Amino acid sequence: MTKPWAKIKKAEWQEFVKVWRNLRPPWKPSAERIRIYRQLIKKYVKGDKALVLGATPEIRDLLAELKFKVTLLDINPGMVKAMTYLRKTKSREKAVIGDWLTGNPGTEYDLVIGDSNICNLLTKFYGRFFRHVNELLKDKGVFICQSAVSAKPLAEHRISIREIIKKAKYKPDYYENYLNRAHDYLKWVVSHTKRNVVNWGELNEIWRQKLKDGQISKKEFKLLDFGLPKKLILSFLNEKTFIGILKRHWQIITEKHEQTHRVYKDFYRIYILKKK
Repeated sequence: MTKPWAKIKKAEWQEFVKVWRNLRPPWKPSAERIRIYRQLIKKYVKGDKALVLGATPEIRDLLAELKFKVTLLDINPGMVKAMTYLRKTKSREKAVIGDWLTGNPGTEYDLVIGDSNICNLLTKFYGRFFRHVNELLKDKGVFICQSAVSAKPLAEHRISIREIIKKAKYKPDYYENYLNRAHDYLKWVVSHTKRNVVNWGELNEIWRQKLKDGQISKKEFKLLDFGLPKKLILSFLNEKTFIGILKRHWQIITEKHEQTHRVYKDFYRIYILKKK
């Protein structure tokens, strides 16, 4: 049972605020990703009723700008409160506390949108998730589904701990670019996936141990560590496999990805979907 809004402790939701503020793209929406969302919504969505899966403040600000009537569906009331605090544009919304497999907002929508939601589910729940989202859409509604996927087979991503440390030691300028670090991080973590599940915190734990053992310096550790939670378990598929799953449930109108860095080309996609 979720906590009533009035009983959410300030420390609980403020911790979410701190975590989100410290995140940077690609882990949360970039300005370019929001521009893509805006273009797609204006082109493909007819109507003004939108359901946000989760509570991403950047998406909610965009929908407020576009004058949508917004409902949020999220399992965690503390997260909803935190992300509402981080919004730049204030607007009226409805929040429904529930999960993405069974949550019932009580109506159908012209747009359902979420940022990397699917990665929070084990792959065995993908079909159930897509069927439920389908039920939440009007017949001519659109689902904008952004996900972390690999453009290559997962096994083709090859980078070793030794190679990463070597770059940090001898090419620190390369890793001072945050997206370069994210790209190599993703290459390593997805190549070590088991059963299409990755632990985003695993590499950070390796760096902490190597710092403790004196194998890397504090400067190198600062370059390499993302400060992600120790056990952040998410699902991850290659793009070919993911598209195969999508086509069982949806018509793919188009797909997009951000262009500003190769990390988006290699590891992120935005799919615009409609009912079959």
